[in-house]
Amino acid sequence: MSIEIVVPQIGEAVSELTLLEWFKKEGQSVEKGEVLFSVDADKSVVEVEAFEEGVLERILEPEGVSVMPGQPVALLRIVGGIGKSRMHSSLQKPGKPQASPGPAEPPTASRSAEQEALSQRIEGGARQSKTKPRQRLPLSPRARRLLEERGVPPESIAADRLTGSGPNGLITERDIEALLASRSEPKPELTKMPLSRSRRVIAEKLQRSHREAPHFYLTVEVDMSKAQELREECASDKSWGRPPTYSDLVVCACATALRQTPEINVSFAEEGLIHHESIGIGVAVHRADGLIVPVLREADRRSLREISAWMEQLRQPDFRLKDSHFGKKSMVVSNLGMHGVDVFFPIIDLPDPVILGVGRVKERIVAFEGSPEVRPVSVLSLSADHRVVDGVLAARFLRRIASLLEEPGELMEAGNV
Repeated sequence: MSIEIVVPQIGEAVSELTLLEWFKKEGQSVEKGEVLFSVDADKSVVEVEAFEEGVLERILEPEGVSVMPGQPVALLRIVGGIGKSRMHSSLQKPGKPQASPGPAEPPTASRSAEQEALSQRIEGGARQSKTKPRQRLPLSPRARRLLEERGVPPESIAADRLTGSGPNGLITERDIEALLASRSEPKPELTKMPLSRSRRVIAEKLQRSHREAPHFYLTVEVDMSKAQELREECASDKSWGRPPTYSDLVVCACATALRQTPEINVSFAEEGLIHHESIGIGVAVHRADGLIVPVLREADRRSLREISAWMEQLRQPDFRLKDSHFGKKSMVVSNLGMHGVDVFFPIIDLPDPVILGVGRVKERIVAFEGSPEVRPVSVLSLSADHRVVDGVLAARFLRRIASLLEEPGELMEAGNV
């Protein structure tokens, strides 16, 4: 039997995407977990994995077209088993139980009618995809990203009639580098840098947040002496391999503080405040194509080891976003300490109620037990939406994060809920 491969729901506000690249051809076998295709989301390229194994029977939507979440883009023939009626990504809407497949039934007239209707729809989809005009050049995600970084619109290279060196003429990053290097036009004194799609989306979202959400800001200095000692203890423990970073500890502290302060885990809506049961922590990550915010789901149920391992993935130069990195979140952690920043006030990522800015850990002279001492100190800044959170509640939440970092023993037991 055949099942539909559909576009997953990417994020909370993404309603239209662009299908960038198919990694499998019609007739090729597909293993569970293999990357099938990639889409251009709001801020970056997202790879979508297969959740069933079989043979890619037919591609209904070619590369370069606009697609919607939930839209079928291909048919997968299941070999030697019964699959689900539609292949979805892992981002299912919560609260909807999955229907288990029932026992096999003998062929009936209604089943034949369904198969005939499906065949007609497949043929219609194939005809539609064949006649649909190609909206983009056959660019690989890396090639498209390079053009965005250089400020070169993809349509501007159409006149070069570039033949890609990749499969089926796919234009690769190396092809773009060679083309741009061959261009020797003199650069004007003033150059307009067109906004990439990612940068435009970021600008629109942050402008909306700053306009709609009445921000207020709180800061607190945190003595990181014991957090530093904890990292040193983990470094001497061979079972850790790599000790947790300060960012790992901050994410763990935020997850624990959210579980202990559920009044913060809400979002604003016109009909009233929406309380959330699960806790997701977003982590701001800078990429060449813009800012991305992968989400650690069920963060309060993760141990410090699990959080540290998840954060390590984000630091890898070859890290690639997948649909599993998106989902509903409670807040965002943005750390600029590694860039030498002491204090900053980030803009809230709606509909989150708060965002935490983390400054660098720096030795400072502080009063300790009546005497001046040099101790490692970091400044945490909390930006809060005053429609949702009052000053006292925000202060209590920020102070709880700080106390968990100053006495981090509880973080070693995080996740035991």
